[in-house]
Amino acid sequence: MKYLYYILAICILAGCSSSSGEEEGGGRDAFVVRILDGNGSPVTENVRLDVYTVREDFNSLVPYADYDVTSGTAEITVYRPTRLIVTAVASSYNPVRMTVDNAVAGQSVDIVLEPRSGLRIMEYNVDYGWGYQDPAEADWESESARRKASFVQWVKKYDPDIITFCELNCFGFGTEERPDDIDADFQEFARQYGHSYASIRKQGGRNSFPTGISSRYPLSDIEKVELQTAPQTGYRVHGFLQAECEGVTLIACHLSSQDATTREVEAEEIAKRVSAEEYALCSGDMNSDSREDLAHLADGVWPNNRWWNSPPQYGPIDRYLDAGLEDSYYLVSDYFQATCSAKNGDELYDFSTISMTGMKVDCMMMTPSLAEKCDFAAIIQTSQTRRASDHFPYMVHLDSVR
Repeated sequence: MKYLYYILAICILAGCSSSSGEEEGGGRDAFVVRILDGNGSPVTENVRLDVYTVREDFNSLVPYADYDVTSGTAEITVYRPTRLIVTAVASSYNPVRMTVDNAVAGQSVDIVLEPRSGLRIMEYNVDYGWGYQDPAEADWESESARRKASFVQWVKKYDPDIITFCELNCFGFGTEERPDDIDADFQEFARQYGHSYASIRKQGGRNSFPTGISSRYPLSDIEKVELQTAPQTGYRVHGFLQAECEGVTLIACHLSSQDATTREVEAEEIAKRVSAEEYALCSGDMNSDSREDLAHLADGVWPNNRWWNSPPQYGPIDRYLDAGLEDSYYLVSDYFQATCSAKNGDELYDFSTISMTGMKVDCMMMTPSLAEKCDFAAIIQTSQTRRASDHFPYMVHLDSVR
């Protein structure tokens, strides 16, 4: 009987969700969110409003609705008192994350946005370079181009200053003018969304999976690190990309998906480098379990949250935690949230189903000094990002370190 109630709840949530990304009117069933500037005036530039609700049985967040708001007001349909987590992101303002403990139809809440400052950093695993050379896609070239164009339009709404990428398989081949510069084609792409600086760790290709960093601000002290972890990792020797930007040391990494021991070797080297700096972070797909996630999930949930048929693999994240690094997501959230779906054998489950919560394998780990600067973190699960990749993007906001 308990599961029947859960199924009913999920059906209700699905009925409430906005799949269009447009502003909606909820009428008499609406909970109203007013988006104001510091003077109390409605914000009329585009605001991305992403809304989540809490699954109390898992203590995790699931998507509820998402909107593009240009009127300063959004109406969210609710049929019963509901706990909501609301994030508001606009180009000219700092992002805000708000918890509404009891959203009731006919009531309202104000979100006040402050002028933009500091840094927005996004992490995104873009799934084989947006489908580059995907053998399951007959016309992969056309599909990959479509997905890249869709990303450019989407990411402008969140307008991050820096993006760390995983799986940039489609870049690293140079351009006609700079055929031997593996950064050239990635830099050309990044300029489409306002990033004048970009670097990729190695040449792409079907089985390459390079990491990369793009930025609105100059990147310096770029180091393309190749770890000697083969043959355990085979062709997926990811290494990592390290750079300095606006006073922050950045490491874009993608730990091995092939071997648990290799992941620990990679994580230990990354943790050593990050922890040696005052303001530093490592960001990427860690392909690992975390004791932090276990601590935030409801009792008894974790054993049903497996994507490998294997015991939990805490070692890599333990290396970060033992070095004093902090998971930026839990600096602002009391709830678990997935960054990708969960698997059981060959069967793929969505993160919002009864027995699965999905996996939080993407992390942004920070030094304590940088963690003190972090006032916003969001895993962006929306109608758009559920179609765009097998991972969800993740964004933080930092006060300036300069």
